[in-house]
Amino acid sequence: VYKQDKKQYNNIFQLTDTGINQGQSMFNVLMALPYEYPNKKAVIITADDAWGTEVGDTLKKNFKEKGWKVAMHELVPYGTNQWGPLLTKIRKIKPAIIHVEIVSAQEVITFFRQFMKKPTNSILSYGYSLVPREVVETMGKEADGLLGEVPTAMPTPKAPTPEAQAWLDKFNGIWKHLPQAGSWAAYSGVKAWATAVEAVGDEKKHEEVSNYIATKGYKGETGWWKWDEDHVMRAGGDVPIAHYQVQNGEMIAIFTDPPAKPYKDYKFQVPRWIK
Repeated sequence: VYKQDKKQYNNIFQLTDTGINQGQSMFNVLMALPYEYPNKKAVIITADDAWGTEVGDTLKKNFKEKGWKVAMHELVPYGTNQWGPLLTKIRKIKPAIIHVEIVSAQEVITFFRQFMKKPTNSILSYGYSLVPREVVETMGKEADGLLGEVPTAMPTPKAPTPEAQAWLDKFNGIWKHLPQAGSWAAYSGVKAWATAVEAVGDEKKHEEVSNYIATKGYKGETGWWKWDEDHVMRAGGDVPIAHYQVQNGEMIAIFTDPPAKPYKDYKFQVPRWIK
């Protein structure tokens, strides 16, 4: 938005990285998993919206460049909950990776449950589709093994810094669950604005407040937030993309990216349906 008219939209700051970069990060971590894939075949299923197609196209490009075969790339409308025809094709393909990018609980829950009736030896990567609270809340331990990602994330269940852990404990104490989606990013965005207002001394000095954020950044619970020249919070450093696996009914951060590296002592677990 800011790039469209830098003067008019000087107060617009994006709290997460772009869909293309998030798709790239998903691919990076899939390739970094301590797991030997049985083949180099991938299936990509995404929603037919801008987000889904952007992530799907990015993954497809990366798989091909890595020498993988994208054996199926399907776009489906929101509301799809009968997956029989696609699953029949998938079971014939026997892909090593299935990536589903549909940010809506009913679609990804029904896909998983129908997949599990006759699963293939495939890693199930859900990307940002894992984020809606209803997904893990509804399935609990049934969802164990699924992979997903959250941009501008507060890694859980153990935070990266003492300050972040204190925030995490307070959040969990209030809401009785760990933060997901953009909760921490939205909180941090408000705090960045408040810090800038305090430094400038007047919340009505909009240009000065915006310039302060753009030039000074914001030191949050995990460290420094620094927006780039396009006012986008690029992933990395103190504000990475976190990659999760559902384990024991909770989203556990197992990698951060960029660069793709294991997070603390948490380990990837081979899903129970892979034999």
